[in-house]
Amino acid sequence: MMSRWWVLNLAFALLLCNFAVSDEKTEEKAIDTRLNPIVTVTPGEAIRLKMIKGTSAVLMTKRPIDRFALGDPQIVAVTVLAERELVINAKSEGTTNIVLWEEAAQPTNLWIEVSTIPKEEPKPSQPQPKKVTPEEIEALLKRGLSSLAIETVVLQLPDETVAVILRGEVESPDEIKAVESFAQMLTPRVINMLKIRPVPSPPQLTPEEKKALLIEQAVGIPGVKVAIAEDKVILQGQVRSLTEKLLAEERAKPFGNVINRLEVIKPTVRQFVAEVQVLEVSRNALQKLGISWGTTQVTGTGGTAGGVQTKIFTVTPGQAVFGEETVEQPIGRVSPIGAQINALIQSGQARLLANPQQKTIEGADATFLVGGLIPIPVFGFFGVGAGAAAPGAATVVFFPFGITLTLHPEATSEGEIFLQMRVEVTAPDYGLATQVLGTTVPGFRFRGLDDVKLLLRSGDTVVISGLIQDELREQISRFPLLSKIPILGELFKSREFVRQQTELVITVTIHMEETPVTEEALRLMQTYQKRPVLPRPSFGLPTGTFPSVGGFGASPIGTSIGSATQTTSTQQ
Repeated sequence: MMSRWWVLNLAFALLLCNFAVSDEKTEEKAIDTRLNPIVTVTPGEAIRLKMIKGTSAVLMTKRPIDRFALGDPQIVAVTVLAERELVINAKSEGTTNIVLWEEAAQPTNLWIEVSTIPKEEPKPSQPQPKKVTPEEIEALLKRGLSSLAIETVVLQLPDETVAVILRGEVESPDEIKAVESFAQMLTPRVINMLKIRPVPSPPQLTPEEKKALLIEQAVGIPGVKVAIAEDKVILQGQVRSLTEKLLAEERAKPFGNVINRLEVIKPTVRQFVAEVQVLEVSRNALQKLGISWGTTQVTGTGGTAGGVQTKIFTVTPGQAVFGEETVEQPIGRVSPIGAQINALIQSGQARLLANPQQKTIEGADATFLVGGLIPIPVFGFFGVGAGAAAPGAATVVFFPFGITLTLHPEATSEGEIFLQMRVEVTAPDYGLATQVLGTTVPGFRFRGLDDVKLLLRSGDTVVISGLIQDELREQISRFPLLSKIPILGELFKSREFVRQQTELVITVTIHMEETPVTEEALRLMQTYQKRPVLPRPSFGLPTGTFPSVGGFGASPIGTSIGSATQTTSTQQ
């Protein structure tokens, strides 16, 4: 009878549930009692409770509970705690429902799902690490520390653990830590007895060895070894060029007598090609070039001209050096105007008077004479020893006139050109003239730049101007024979030059090349390069002899002005 009563009760509850549900579908609300076991319901709600077997939940209503209907009491049990509270106990796994009626409210349907807690699958057991034997540990230590002088001792202890003893010497504390860390990877019990190897003290040098080492440091050229024999400094080894060989000898000279036994690996000689252009350039063109001056870089300071110190600049290919005021500053600043000189020639604003070239070896001088020779009468006298002085026959000697340019190029180890330059202007000055036997003999005036130093690269160009001043123009007009000199004569005959509308400009371009030579040629060069740098030309008295008794006359002045001289007065 009881089971039949429960079936009828369930059918009645389901029937009431169907009548209670409205036509509109009510949204179902899901609640997990594991997260919140206290559930508050609102009349007319559709709630789905999720419970775990053996747990309880409290159901609270907003109005007093009138009655309720339970679907399956085998799954859950319902107990009334108060007029608004029910306790639901989950008894077995399954699904059922509860219908609640509150006073003057719609019924509430609760679906209850009871489940069990899923059992956790047992985790697979971790594989036990393989036990390493003492023999294997010793083999691994020998393999890992084979490059070090370290002794390893492996011991099997009574508790079946392994201990490692490290003995030996290493270079640094870092090596000690690294070796210990490697051993602890094999066994945690490590006895570290390593020590740092002491640094050996340097061998005691003899005074000769100390001096040789000091000279090697002062020379500072790779491949040079120094030996000391009494007071002599012997240079041995191989160097890359003759320049390094000579430089090593110069740097070693302050320490004693030098015996240079250095060998050049690939003997070569550096030769320089000096190209000179003598130009007559319009002053207006020079002023235009001066307006468009570019960025300059000072590399040194040259000599003085007329008391004005002149700055010297590096000139790269395609650039030239012009003075801001061509009379007061013969060598001035750099302007990127390389090809503009040729443009001036083509446009008629400049005229090329001469273009001599000369090749010289490193350390030798190249001298250019832009001008000519002026005839000067020289008189001899008879009877000097007898107490009487009678004029003898006159002869003629020739004094240089014009511009003398002397160049002394040398090469640095970096391929740069260290150029020493002297520029001299010689002009007749009738203000210094004297009368000899009714003949007017002019004096001479000298000016120019002395010992100018430049640091250039192969192909760089230097431009010199402002060498002929106004008083020289006046002397030209008083010496008509000067107009017949091939180069300056063309300049002196120019009306624009006489009217100071043009200026004499000289450009110098240096190119460097290397030529293989023999050892014998190198020795000859070494001897030649010991000669004085930039010897001053003799523009004074004639080189002839003046006998004290009898005879007369004087030899003409020699044309050898420096080591390698080119007189451009005979070229167009």
